[in-house]
Amino acid sequence: MASTKEGAVTARAILQIVGKPKEHITEALDFLIQNISDDAKHTILRKDIQPIEEKEGLFTIFAELEFSSKSFEDVVWFCFDYMPASVEILEPRELQYKADRFTSFLNELQARIHTIDLALKASTQKNHILHRNAAGLFRNLVRATTKTPKTASTLSKETGIVEEQLKDLLQELIQKKLVRFEQDRYSWIQ
Repeated sequence: MASTKEGAVTARAILQIVGKPKEHITEALDFLIQNISDDAKHTILRKDIQPIEEKEGLFTIFAELEFSSKSFEDVVWFCFDYMPASVEILEPRELQYKADRFTSFLNELQARIHTIDLALKASTQKNHILHRNAAGLFRNLVRATTKTPKTASTLSKETGIVEEQLKDLLQELIQKKLVRFEQDRYSWIQ
């Protein structure tokens, strides 16, 4: 689709990895760059990796890649496959499209979007089921541990749930009238 002699497109991409531990983000960036290097559709022309920074307890690292792809479509697939923070087309300065080829590309794009949408919906449904099951387990755990009134600190030790998070969960059970809070102690309503 690109109007260059060979159809190649040169672009610049910013890759960003955020997380912890510090070593993990370095390994993740190296893995990502290696995957791009191994991808026959792209050739890395230049890479510049910035030092790791820490912000609010998380580490972040950036890499700027200049790369060549065989076609404009390959640059779009690069975006889907490697999720860069940004992409800039450097060459060619103008792109020309043939309707049939662009139509084919749009249909491929739509198919990928639908596949991603389906995976997201399935993941959301699984997450909802896990959340519902975890809530049930938590209710049963609280029921079993509050046969006699207990403080949040004691319940935290017995359940292994951080006290501040436990208080939030207990507050929900109080609102549902399953747990009573009296004299700094929680107890299951019989």
